[in-house]
Amino acid sequence: MTFRLLFLFLLSAPVLAQKMAPKPPVNIIFDTDIGPDYDDVGAITMLHALADSGRVTILATVASNQSKYIGPTLSVMNTYFGRPNLPIGVVRGRAVNLTAVQKWDSVLVARYPHA
Repeated sequence: MTFRLLFLFLLSAPVLAQKMAPKPPVNIIFDTDIGPDYDDVGAITMLHALADSGRVTILATVASNQSKYIGPTLSVMNTYFGRPNLPIGVVRGRAVNLTAVQKWDSVLVARYPHA
């Protein structure tokens, strides 16, 4: 009986090792309209937590909203989470221009460091 178990373990060891091997991080470009509401603050927070754990690599954060606060807001968030040099892309030309009714985006930009 013991010999059979050892034999089965030796046969399955390569398969188990492959399944348990760490997976390479997924590359992500985060596209957001951050500004009109704050649901994307939660999303970017989770994204940075996944990057901290090694599960993702953030290549850039980009905005689909041309609010004057969107680039600085992304910079505040990236700086807060320890990635101040992360590339930020913003819309040029025609796009929605939505700011936060509650003014949370302008308050973040006024109070916290960013590039």
